[in-house]
Amino acid sequence: EMLGISTTALKRHCRFHGIKRWPHRKLTSLIHLKQAVADDAAMPAQEKEEMSKCIASDLDAIMRDPNHPMDTDLQELRQAKYKQQYLSRVKLGHPP
Repeated sequence: EMLGISTTALKRHCRFHGIKRWPHRKLTSLIHLKQAVADDAAMPAQEKEEMSKCIASDLDAIMRDPNHPMDTDLQELRQAKYKQQYLSRVKLGHPP
């Protein structure tokens, strides 16, 4: 609405310019992962720094090319962090 065009028209223009999928979820996931890495007290400082650099690099690559695939190491870390969050919610008795 802010752009003055419909969602369908925006998607059509994006696809015309080579953007196959809108990267919002991927970007949000990486931002949350970066915060989770920073908050992880069990992770060594050097590993935190390396992962933060890798996440920042992936964020930049996605901003330059929305079709850029997420790094496989980051995908595995993201899955592990989500699983860890899920298990902590289950232990506390909160629904998923």
